[in-house]
Amino acid sequence: MGFGGWIVSFEPIPGNVAQLRLRAAADPRWRIEPFALGALSGPATFNVTAQSTFSSFLQPNDASVALFSREVDVTERIDVEVRTLDDVLPSIERELGVSRVYLKMDTQGFDLAVVEGGTLTMPRLAGLQTEASVKPIYCDMPDYATVIARLESLGFELTGLFPVNSGTFPRMLEFDCVMVATTALATARRST
Repeated sequence: MGFGGWIVSFEPIPGNVAQLRLRAAADPRWRIEPFALGALSGPATFNVTAQSTFSSFLQPNDASVALFSREVDVTERIDVEVRTLDDVLPSIERELGVSRVYLKMDTQGFDLAVVEGGTLTMPRLAGLQTEASVKPIYCDMPDYATVIARLESLGFELTGLFPVNSGTFPRMLEFDCVMVATTALATARRST
């Protein structure tokens, strides 16, 4: 698509890490890290589901079972390594020589835990993307209003909403929420 910058992907499922590394081998600016991001560093139990894209630290709820049937069946629970954004972002910035970082989260209901693990580094982000839930499909998953309010409290401004799960129309389950740091907006306005 023409993007020439660095991409760093965080993936806790070993089989997915192997597949991603095969795909990333052709792109010298795509790095795969074999761990999850969260609020606290350390080991944690991760639910692997029949359809890997539904895997999460959170347990699928009755709504997800009704909508996605066997795809959300937890087929195994694995121990994974979790690190915080505060632990990893400074070294990524140094090693790769990057500064204006864009954080895309798709953690199946765990995005606010990633945010809470980045209290020191979140102010340095230029922007972010989170998958916000209109109808939560995991136990203890925050809804979109909670997520947006928390990110706004950290200095991010909403710039776009894009529906996810088009196969569930007319019901909207989730949307990608794109936000930009208020400081980045101020810098952009001064330079124009």
